[in-house]
Amino acid sequence: MVAALAALAGCQSFDRAEYARLTGRGDGRVDGDATARPETGPGNDGGPVACATRMRSGGPGCELAVVPSLPAGLQNTIGATKTFALRRLLLGAGGAWMGIGFDRDGLCTGPGVDGGAPAIACRSPLTLADGMNGRDNAFGSVIGQIGVFGGSFNESDLNNGINNGNATIGFRLRDFGGRDDGSITVEILPLAQGHPAGNPSGPPAWDGRDEWGIHRSLAYGADGRTIRVSTTDAFASCGTVVMPFPNNAPLYFQNDRIRSQLTLTDIRLVGSLDAMGNLTTADLSAVWARNQIFEDLRTFGACQETLSTQEWTTVLLGIAAALDIPASGMPNPASDCSAMSVAFRFELVPVTVTGDVTPPPPAITDPCSAARDAGR
Repeated sequence: MVAALAALAGCQSFDRAEYARLTGRGDGRVDGDATARPETGPGNDGGPVACATRMRSGGPGCELAVVPSLPAGLQNTIGATKTFALRRLLLGAGGAWMGIGFDRDGLCTGPGVDGGAPAIACRSPLTLADGMNGRDNAFGSVIGQIGVFGGSFNESDLNNGINNGNATIGFRLRDFGGRDDGSITVEILPLAQGHPAGNPSGPPAWDGRDEWGIHRSLAYGADGRTIRVSTTDAFASCGTVVMPFPNNAPLYFQNDRIRSQLTLTDIRLVGSLDAMGNLTTADLSAVWARNQIFEDLRTFGACQETLSTQEWTTVLLGIAAALDIPASGMPNPASDCSAMSVAFRFELVPVTVTGDVTPPPPAITDPCSAARDAGR
């Protein structure tokens, strides 16, 4: 079993040229590198402000890329409401995973990571090395490489569903004051039926003027009015927006056939703003609890009853290899790992939200049941 897991983890070298090609970063530099951000920046009044800390020491030879924290004295500013939609999802193929996400356990895990000594957050069949600067992204390291989620969970299929206007994820920033703002409300919106302004029959143009509707049955809580997933603890510092979200936050993905979901805990979303105050990219870093993994996998069509024995064994081995962190996020080397660290990169574009919509469900809403009924 250990030999099989080691084979699954074989693609861990970081290719800067490939990273640049996949992410559009021509210099190959990774967000979170010590030189990637200034230590101070201009405030809204023109004076200097302290920037949120993005790196900290994890011990000798270990510099960690951390989720920025709220700088002391950062003022709240009155702002507008802006909505940004996921235009493209990057799962970290080709070694790009090593530059996506953040450290979540305070450790540089694995031998040879940034020159640090081996360290583990919990016991796992295979100790996977972190990405650059201690980034915890076991999903990209193992699961993202072997494609065990069935036909629907891959960059091409997911991004085709987004580009067709079927569905995407929106982030609505309320009272958003720009590059430096101590308090922002952010809502995660399941969006559907995207199209160019004034042309409901066309696919999104991604020109900043597309119109999307809020998926009524997915977006709201029990009262039918309150957005299910939101935070009032977001802030912006020196052109970076930090958005922490509550536990068990569902993220919905849809192509022409299947609506799937990931239910994550301890979500941290960190986005970059351009000169116009628009979010351009954002890294999502979260924890995926073991029990939730198997439940979510079924929505993507990875089900024991529909896969061959070899395919299902690959799924089990991949998950076992990728459990790298306690579900609580707190390191405990004496306990077994109970969750997988997850990180994605989003490319974002401004959009207009036109109101609530009730789109028809995909033709296949439960891929496991559908395959079973087909006699597989």
